[in-house]
Amino acid sequence: MNVLVQRGSLKRVTSVLAVTALTAGVGILGTAQPALANHGTVDTKAFGVDTNGLVNTAPTPLCPLVFGERFCEKEVAGVDVPGVLTTGVLKVRAEGTHDPLKADSEATVAEVVALPGTAGSPALTANLVTSRCTADEMGLVGDTVIADIDILGVEPTETELTDPPPNFEVVDIPGVLFIILNEQIISPNGEKITVNAIRIVVAEGTDQEQEIIISQSVCSFHPADAPPPAGTGFLEICKRADNGNGAVTGRFRFRFDGRGVTVPVGSCSGPIEVPAGRLTVREVQKDGVRMVAA
Repeated sequence: MNVLVQRGSLKRVTSVLAVTALTAGVGILGTAQPALANHGTVDTKAFGVDTNGLVNTAPTPLCPLVFGERFCEKEVAGVDVPGVLTTGVLKVRAEGTHDPLKADSEATVAEVVALPGTAGSPALTANLVTSRCTADEMGLVGDTVIADIDILGVEPTETELTDPPPNFEVVDIPGVLFIILNEQIISPNGEKITVNAIRIVVAEGTDQEQEIIISQSVCSFHPADAPPPAGTGFLEICKRADNGNGAVTGRFRFRFDGRGVTVPVGSCSGPIEVPAGRLTVREVQKDGVRMVAA
């Protein structure tokens, strides 16, 4: 599905699938603006952890720099998502300055235990996980530092312990487990960087899929001679069954903008912040159903 996310507008599209026809509605709700400066713009965001899939939680804690706000700092004592993730203290910071024009963000999570029941050992443990980024006239810079990490009960090398290279895939078992360290995503226009210190996906493409992001930092810089940034909107994905040919139940996975969300039949995802502009939303295919119209 291709949708156009417009600031201040609401749009709904529908995809239809069979054996039993299913419809997926995509809505765009509300807007958010980057910080403004006479000679350009910056925006920045950070969060400690986010989980979606079989278990969905909102990003925690979340620190976005919004219009008129130049500094944000938050801290929580820890999170506990049973069977998925536990942590100690989470700290996030986001800062945008106008003179000089610069965006900074940092997210730090302590005492991480992810997927504790995987193969008899947690999928991943780490004492401290930090992501950070900077965006200014010199360019985009991202970095990840991880202390005392174990993956499936094994302690990696010293490089992986402290300063993994960008987009370092340490586990890739298709359909079972995927772990990437220091994931760095650059926007197509080269003005925005997203750093995920750790991203874990288990059972991808199944009803049991779970995605965990630990320590995310986002920074963007838009010079004065660039087209003005479009801001952001909010995407909502709903799943509804037309059970004229048998009952359809379960959870369905959607991917967009380098992210994913799982939506049970008869429910909606809730608002998800996405960049304004054209956005492609893909539904992960499941056995027993097929798309017949959109």
